[in-house]
Amino acid sequence: MRDWLIPEFLPVIGPLDDVVVVALALRYAGRQVPRQVLLDAWPGEPRLLLRLLGDAGARRR
Repeated sequence: MRDWLIPEFLPVIGPLDDVVVVALALRYAGRQVPRQVLLDAWPGEPRLLLRLLGDAGARRR
């Protein structure tokens, strides 16, 4: 991955910032994109996505 905030050569902290960026992006998508659109685009098991979204996707509907 690219060096988003902290360079990758720093042990633990370098890769951790990438995980945080991805988690924030998924959280944003879960809140802004309609749940059915996410389910239609999700290539994996739908119940996994529903578990990841929790109530975040359902609150805005």
